[in-house]
Amino acid sequence: MIRRNGFGGNNNPDNDNLADTLSKYYPNYASDPLYQNYIGRYYGMPASPDLKEGDAAKEYISFKTSDNRAFSIRAVSQVQSRFYVKNGGNAETASGNRNIDYPRYNNNDDMKLFSPQITYPEVCFMMAEISEKVGTAKGGKDAKTWYEDGIRASMEIYQKWGERMKILPAASSEAADYAPITSAMINAYLAQPQIAYTGTSAHKLELIVSQAWVNFFMRPEEAWATWKRTGLPKFKNYNAANPTDGTAFLDKITGGGVELIIPRRSVLPTPNSANINNYNDALNKLLSKPEYLQANQTQGRIFWDK
Repeated sequence: MIRRNGFGGNNNPDNDNLADTLSKYYPNYASDPLYQNYIGRYYGMPASPDLKEGDAAKEYISFKTSDNRAFSIRAVSQVQSRFYVKNGGNAETASGNRNIDYPRYNNNDDMKLFSPQITYPEVCFMMAEISEKVGTAKGGKDAKTWYEDGIRASMEIYQKWGERMKILPAASSEAADYAPITSAMINAYLAQPQIAYTGTSAHKLELIVSQAWVNFFMRPEEAWATWKRTGLPKFKNYNAANPTDGTAFLDKITGGGVELIIPRRSVLPTPNSANINNYNDALNKLLSKPEYLQANQTQGRIFWDK
């Protein structure tokens, strides 16, 4: 799903050359305190503008060697664009500023892209949520089984999609970061304490929706809809001392110290004059609900967004 950051070994020859040059002229860069923030190689950027200001949240970090050579290295990871567009690798190569993959994987005819409408993992997470809310098994499985089956099926299907779309960590044993998802990896993931299906019913629902949210990586509009419907993932800080405190979190988004609101819908367009009376009648009914807000307020809710 995610590429390594820019310190080499991420199937980008131009970036590898830069990382090699950095190692040559600054061999001790790995001990630099700034680099230590990104040693894990898979590092995300905060959504909140205020959190992007610190050294631990920079998109690029700069080094200067003893002979005054300056280097800027991408500190954060990028998504595997091929999950979204068939020519995700080719388009970037053609632009002249990237070559993310080996040339033989830039043949679009070998890539198989599709847009799933609903998948088995999604069904599993829906059934887990239903079963947990009613407190009994549904469809022949209890909530815990549906939940774990959803995680397993999601990881298996992303591995298969990665192979079909020629995403190198999934598709090529020659890739520097080749790490196909295996049954052993899935078992290890399920064995983590923060994944275990235990605790209160509210916590279990948070686990289910958190995993569904991750599963919607290829369909962000569904992740957005799920967040609107459930309020999950929550805005909260990760607590390393409490690994059972959920599995997905959202930054509180602030700019200049002011909280920024995630949009919940579009601004309503004004129709042509022939339909304006019906439009106004419908709008007045909506505005009678305080949660809907005004037509130009994107934080207002829609009819199913309770």
